[in-house]
Formats: sequence, structure tokens, C-alpha cells
Amino acid sequence: MKKSDEPTNSQIIYGYNFRIERLNLGWSQEKAAHYSKTSKSFISLLERAKTGISLRKAEELSLVLFNKELIDMLRKKPRSYKRAKTEFPVGRVDPKKKKKLIE
Repeated sequence: MKKSDEPTNSQIIYGYNFRIERLNLGWSQEKAAHYSKTSKSFISLLERAKTGISLRKAEELSLVLFNKELIDMLRKKPRSYKRAKTEFPVGRVDPKKKKKLIE
């Protein structure tokens, strides 16, 4: 990933909070995609901070899906859902690095 393609802190925080809110409602990514009129793959990329999103679209999704203001979705929050397996920030560990961490 190029330096310019790395996710910003706001993308990571928004994606993480989006996922937590979605799981708190008991929704699958497919259900969130249906209600937001987007695709499941977009929801997946959004939650993993792998895609950009305009402020307008982020605000729209926050209000329509979760009845939350955008500013609330951009605040770092503690984990609020037990099944959320990832701690903040959301991201994947490189398998090579994971082996080093375990050893």
C-alpha cells in the first residue's frame, strides 16, 4: 500500500464505529447495504477503512442507519459490542508479523 493510500485516522475511526453500530443493531453487512442502498462489498471496505467516503455520504449513512450525527461517529469509543473481535483501530496483522508476535 502506498503512503497516500494508507487510511486516515478518521477513516479508521468511522469504519470501526460503523461496524460497532451495525453489530449493536444485529445487522449483517448485507442488511446494512440494503438499507443504505449500497453494496455489501462497500460496507466491508468501509468498515476496514479500505475505501474513502465523502463527508456527505458519511453523514447520510450515520443519520439514516444509526440516527447518529457524523461527529459522534468520528469519536474514538471504547468497545461496546462483545462480538467485536478487533480492538481499536481496525486493521489486519500481516501473517508474517503475526508469527513474530506469537514466537
